[in-house]
Amino acid sequence: MYPPSNHRISTTLRYGLRVIADPEMRKRVSAPITDSGVGMVDAPATVEVPTATANSRAPSRATRERRRNGASGIPGLWLAGTWPTTACRPIAASVAPVADGERAALRLGIDIGGSGMKAAPVDLLRGTLTEDRLRIPTPQPATPNALAGVVGELVAHFDWRGPVGVAFPAVIHDGIARTAANVDATFVGCDVAGHFAAASGCPVTVVNDADAAGLAELEFGAARRHDGVVLLVTLGTGIGSALFVDRALVPNTELGHLEVRGKEAEERAADRIREEKGLSWHAWAERLTEVLRAYESLLWPDLFVIGGGVSKKADKYLHLLDVQTPVVAAELLNEAGIVGAALASGRADHVIPSH
Repeated sequence: MYPPSNHRISTTLRYGLRVIADPEMRKRVSAPITDSGVGMVDAPATVEVPTATANSRAPSRATRERRRNGASGIPGLWLAGTWPTTACRPIAASVAPVADGERAALRLGIDIGGSGMKAAPVDLLRGTLTEDRLRIPTPQPATPNALAGVVGELVAHFDWRGPVGVAFPAVIHDGIARTAANVDATFVGCDVAGHFAAASGCPVTVVNDADAAGLAELEFGAARRHDGVVLLVTLGTGIGSALFVDRALVPNTELGHLEVRGKEAEERAADRIREEKGLSWHAWAERLTEVLRAYESLLWPDLFVIGGGVSKKADKYLHLLDVQTPVVAAELLNEAGIVGAALASGRADHVIPSH
């Protein structure tokens, strides 16, 4: 059932845009769409993540309502569910309460990729790293417990005791992974926020990795002066996307899986394809143009921001793109995921405003 048809994506996204852009429509939904892609476990004295059983199930409506106004204290932002799959076993640990002084504009950001996990403390007011980042290779296989162990190691390295933001390569809904890209398939259905909180002893917010990069570019990078419809497109092993409407995030768009002439967009124009096929910059730009035009026909954006590692070479291909929408290169480069993850944590705590 995945990827959905172009028509279904168009209908879903256009309705989402209308809800976000129209205050009256926003009142009709039970929780803000701008929060639905972020899952947070806040700072109770302990976090208990029960082991799944054959009878494990999603919480009841009453339980969901309690969580909706639970420890996070943020309407519409649930505490992450606590019914991980068997492969997502709990790691017993206490979560330290967050003191008032620790709610200053600093967060630890962690960016999880297929080959490496990077972390650094971030100044949320400036969008800068306050210490040198640490990179640890992503364990293989990248199972929930293996990654949780590295998250704990990263937190310990910085002697961190406050809130943590994590950029994760999957669709994230209320802290739970609904897909698994570049990580082990056992992450599907796993309470990532709760699992990492238990492993690190810190309150954790989890956000889709492309959405995290988009948050960083919107706040401190190439899109900081832009309203309207902004689409960040990250080009690497695949294609990631982050969509914003009047600076509000439409989470988990995953437009790299949109079908373009019978193939997923990322199978046509990811930077990996350029390298594997030995394409010239001109030939690759033609493929990327085709993908961006497909996005234009669905969303009519006001700005494209091109991110990912290849954004460092924007001078080689940006001028070759033939689309109606203005196109700019991302500015935060390899720090975007870390900064964006920290921003997601800060917005969840209302340390910085959520647009």
